[in-house]
Amino acid sequence: MKEHTNFGIQIVQMIKDSVESESLLHHAEMLTGNHHEKWDGTGYPLGLKGKGIPLEGRLLAIVDVYDALTSDRPHRKRKTHKEAVELIKNGSSSQFDPELVELFLDCEKDFGKVSNA
Repeated sequence: MKEHTNFGIQIVQMIKDSVESESLLHHAEMLTGNHHEKWDGTGYPLGLKGKGIPLEGRLLAIVDVYDALTSDRPHRKRKTHKEAVELIKNGSSSQFDPELVELFLDCEKDFGKVSNA
């Protein structure tokens, strides 16, 4: 499971090698490679910490977890919007960038409108 970040980086790098302009691909690489890093440094693949995690990865971390929590999985039923928000809130300063969690909480009602929960 943890290898998907490395595979994603490899795929983006192969595409970058075959195109002239790679500015957007830089962001794709940051998203792909850093969305499982954690604010406290316990994430993967590089164990980056705090603002050392590219912004793209810090943003996608919240979105990815919200999506995973509010989607049915083979091993569990989806959580409600309220439950997902609470788990993200509890992950502030450990799993997630606390400033981005605050921004998420400011607009979480909008997420709830589009959520399947």
